[in-house]
Amino acid sequence: MKKKVIQIQRLAFLISLIVLISCDSNTKKENSSAKDVFTIKTFQPDATGWGYDILKDNKVIIHQPNIPAIEGNHLFRTDAEARKIAVLVVEKLKNNIFPPSLTKEEVEAVIK
Repeated sequence: MKKKVIQIQRLAFLISLIVLISCDSNTKKENSSAKDVFTIKTFQPDATGWGYDILKDNKVIIHQPNIPAIEGNHLFRTDAEARKIAVLVVEKLKNNIFPPSLTKEEVEAVIK
């Protein structure tokens, strides 16, 4: 009788171990897909300012020729301003925030 109990405990332990390993490998797969690689490219839509594109797998997923969240059609003054806002948008994408909208306050805090 004692041998049977030990065998059942071992079997239960092995099953638990298999389930645990299986769950862990699924989590790793989900996490690796969440680590998407985004590329930022800045551009000048005209001689007066800057915009940015965000690419994923070499495809443009966001084309932003002007400053988001600011009323009107204003361009970024510098390449650096456009890049800083693009980085903020990419962070939102990486955190699965979609659409990665920005508030006026977020934009103004970055490009004062």
